Amino acid sequence: MSTLKVTDNMIESVNAEGLTGNMPAIDASALTNISEFPNTKSSNDPAIDTNPSAVGHTWVNKTSGEMFVCTDATTDANIWNNTGEGKDNVPVVWIFQGTAYGYSLGGGGAPLEGRTIEKFSLTTDGNGTNVADLSVVMNGGALGYRSATHGYCTAGSQVTINKFEIASDSDGTNVANLHQTRGYAAAGNSETHGYSAGGDYPLTATIDRFDFAAEVDGVDHGDLTVDRWQPSGSSSETHGYAAGGGRPGQGSNMNVIDKYAFGSNANATDHGDLYGGRNSGMSNGAASTTHGYLAGGYNSYTDMIEKWTFASNANGTDVANLTVGRGFCASVSSTTHGYQVGGRNSGGYFNILEKWSFTVDTNATDVGDLTSTRNAQGTIQV
Repeated sequence: MSTLKVTDNMIESVNAEGLTGNMPAIDASALTNISEFPNTKSSNDPAIDTNPSAVGHTWVNKTSGEMFVCTDATTDANIWNNTGEGKDNVPVVWIFQGTAYGYSLGGGGAPLEGRTIEKFSLTTDGNGTNVADLSVVMNGGALGYRSATHGYCTAGSQVTINKFEIASDSDGTNVANLHQTRGYAAAGNSETHGYSAGGDYPLTATIDRFDFAAEVDGVDHGDLTVDRWQPSGSSSETHGYAAGGGRPGQGSNMNVIDKYAFGSNANATDHGDLYGGRNSGMSNGAASTTHGYLAGGYNSYTDMIEKWTFASNANGTDVANLTVGRGFCASVSSTTHGYQVGGRNSGGYFNILEKWSFTVDTNATDVGDLTSTRNAQGTIQV
């Protein structure tokens, strides 16, 4: 019996009831216009530092059956929404670094600059803009802190804690007081608390802590290894750091890097030494997720950018330079760069905004200007 082979163009229709048996294997290479779905299959849920290539990336947990879609693809701060009903979205974890804006708070310089709240973009290089005012003048070494929703500022001979809402860029209001009056201290910042370490008016080693949610007066958290003013403050996920500093009238430039734990009331310990001792005149230093930074300094108006690791007790190293040496400036931290704003040297006051890379140790570049010259301001990033 001969077999009649039927070509495609001879088939007009096929009755499904007449089809029996198994379909032959299909060569997958012949399939076109089929995209992979989901993009990722894993035994685990995604995390905020699970970095997809773009918004819309799909992720299936093949153990639980839950599926997630990325709705914000920001490096190490991604937002993953659960598309089902079984679990919550992947929580957005608070990080010290900012992704949108840096803020300059108070400081000395032009008249009434001690009340100015100014912000600038962390995504596009450019100048700052004035957006609101603190309720009182904050100069003489202002310090900045932030919660998930609000910015805070303390300064100088003030004991006041000033607070403003970030989303609306509203004016500041006084909400509580520090445990002790101080100026030119080192700022520390956890998710839930602000810390003020050391400082002057009077000279102290005390670490002050205040609660963002409770809005009650600050309490004594512990002590630095030595009393001093003008240290630079940096923050990791678990610890605050106070680097350098000195004593008024004694001409001493300290090289000690102290660290203190956010999670327990305890004194600071010696983490290491700076490459060179210096008074920074700066309350807010920069920090990546892995390193603390001190840029510039009051003594000799250095342009040095120095960093030290958070992972272990270690000394600082000289890694780059600012565009101009100066002190009494302040730092802002994005997820990728450190920024140095304002400051002064023997030639006068500055309105400069400059930045340097956290991933490659290269010199800073000028990327914009504040609205006016100022120094000794506090800073935050969101």
